[in-house]
Amino acid sequence: MKRFLFLLFFLFFSLTLAQEGATQEEIEKNKQELSEIKKKLQQIEKRLEKLKSEEKDVLKMIETIEEKTNLTKRLINQFNIAIKNYENLIAQLEKEIKDTEKKIKEKESDIDKLVILLYKIKTRLPLEIYFSNKSLPEIYSKLINLNYIAKENQNQIFELSNLKRKLERDKKELLNAYEEIKTLKEQKEIEEKKLKERKEEQKKLLSKIRNEKKEQEKLQQELKEAEKRLTNLIAELERKRVKRKLPPGAHYLEREKNNLPWPVRGKIISYFGSLTHPKYQTKIKNQGIDIQTEFGTKVIAIAPGRVVYADRFRGYGNMVIIDHNEGYYTVYSNLSEIAVRVNQEVKAKEVIGLSGEYLHFELRKEGQPVNPLEWLSQ
Repeated sequence: MKRFLFLLFFLFFSLTLAQEGATQEEIEKNKQELSEIKKKLQQIEKRLEKLKSEEKDVLKMIETIEEKTNLTKRLINQFNIAIKNYENLIAQLEKEIKDTEKKIKEKESDIDKLVILLYKIKTRLPLEIYFSNKSLPEIYSKLINLNYIAKENQNQIFELSNLKRKLERDKKELLNAYEEIKTLKEQKEIEEKKLKERKEEQKKLLSKIRNEKKEQEKLQQELKEAEKRLTNLIAELERKRVKRKLPPGAHYLEREKNNLPWPVRGKIISYFGSLTHPKYQTKIKNQGIDIQTEFGTKVIAIAPGRVVYADRFRGYGNMVIIDHNEGYYTVYSNLSEIAVRVNQEVKAKEVIGLSGEYLHFELRKEGQPVNPLEWLSQ
């Protein structure tokens, strides 16, 4: 029974350590991600200053501001995660401190009892030896018990010392955690103000473009060129494709037509073939659909395939293209974050990135755009 209780205690202690380690690991990982996002923001700031001084390339300017805005949102999200991690750590430390203080009180009480017992035995034993008729083995047994109690008292004092050291360490760590969370909240507040400023900057620039015919025409031309580059990119992939091997209706997309999962759920804000861009309000034919989402929503692949593009693409922001073989491609753009790499095989419904405030989605067959709503589940 004692062995079983020991094993149970050991298992519980091991699990507790594993949980504590995981919390520290999450905190360190979060710090690294915060640092990386801050570096990217500094790089974008330099690019933006250069673009402003040149006063040309409207689309590049808009996309750079948008990239900066999206990174700021990611930074704020990371601050929220970091704050949550420290709140969990603080709760854990406060509980451990409370438990340790309780154990210290219990240990001090046990030591007091042992000291009293030792005192009583030490004062009575000489009298018992002198006046009692007890045999030598009985007296020897008393001395052994006295020695055992004395050692036990030393052990208890040693354990008490360890508990006090642990309490001191935990209190120090708790104070550090309070300082960290205070700093994080202050930094988050600063970034939230910056985000507001960047959104206003983006709004003013878009408003200026919409109200100035020359600027709008320039942007419209740049968007048409961007669409042409995407068409050329897919055409190049098509040129490298081998002749279709599957009979009609045998391809995954054809079999699952009208039952394919949506890349992300949300309200359609621009339909296939419409002539108004959802963000720039320019007149340009939509080769796909645009779905309004909450920033940072998971975007999934609608079918299995291989990633052939995963990077920023002028006019489309962060973009992923998946080759589903036999001339089928899906395009996912305006992503706030890309979660896949080129040549990576993905499964249907696998997360490939996070959305911006909307997702632009295209489905192409043999290089030609088709209406995604005729393929996605109703």
